[in-house]
Amino acid sequence: MSCLTAIPAIVLLFAIPAEDSVTVVDEKLLALVDAGMPDPAREWFGEDYGDAVRAISALMQEDDAFLPELNQPPLDVVFRKFAEVDRDYYTDRSEAVELRFTFCIRQLEANSRLMGLCIQAMIAGHDVGTELTLLGGSQFELVAVQVRLVEEIVPTLDPNASDHAVRMSGLDDIRGGIGLMYAGLLQTVAESDRYADDDIKTFVQRAAAVTPTLTRTMRPLARRELTRRIDELKADDSLTFLIDELSKLQQAISDGAKRKSPNADVWGNR
Repeated sequence: MSCLTAIPAIVLLFAIPAEDSVTVVDEKLLALVDAGMPDPAREWFGEDYGDAVRAISALMQEDDAFLPELNQPPLDVVFRKFAEVDRDYYTDRSEAVELRFTFCIRQLEANSRLMGLCIQAMIAGHDVGTELTLLGGSQFELVAVQVRLVEEIVPTLDPNASDHAVRMSGLDDIRGGIGLMYAGLLQTVAESDRYADDDIKTFVQRAAAVTPTLTRTMRPLARRELTRRIDELKADDSLTFLIDELSKLQQAISDGAKRKSPNADVWGNR
């Protein structure tokens, strides 16, 4: 989608004197808080992300341009809450692993819902390609966190518990979700004319950085198919600007196949 198909909200703000622009954006931030969003100045956990995306969704019902954009301070602080992943918290073993896992799932769900709102805004004619690719990169990072937390949790489970089989069957759901994420990444690359080149490059780079963690969960045939599909994209003359990034993604897939999970039975023997 070209940004020429509609006048982005930021253009309208530039038409207002600077002091009035600040007032307009501040009012949007206040409206979000009034609609249930937590104070973005404090640290968010778990359901805070869900409350925030519900507030954004509610206000978008009245105005489809009401979406936090990186070029509209101070709303950028809201968007960055979704686009950034607090690795220090998720790897802090002084916090209960079940709690960290729950918070990760809540943030991942909210991230996905905000991506859905971005898609709505794109359909309505707004230029949100940067926001979509940033959220896509965050989704890869969050699922990598989820994988590591699963590998931390599984050794603590009682194999004789009545719910053990049900909990272990959730691993296939995670595998399926990872497959869908890569399908979305490759589809975005195939439609790269809708996005800025640098945004697509950053998206692929962020995905490649966590791919060894993600693809170690995948079965051999799934990894092979993914590598083949990337080869097809590399053969596309319109994507020559992405050759390096796509090659590094393939190398990361290979690295993931060689790297043993901390608990190999979790992913490798199902």
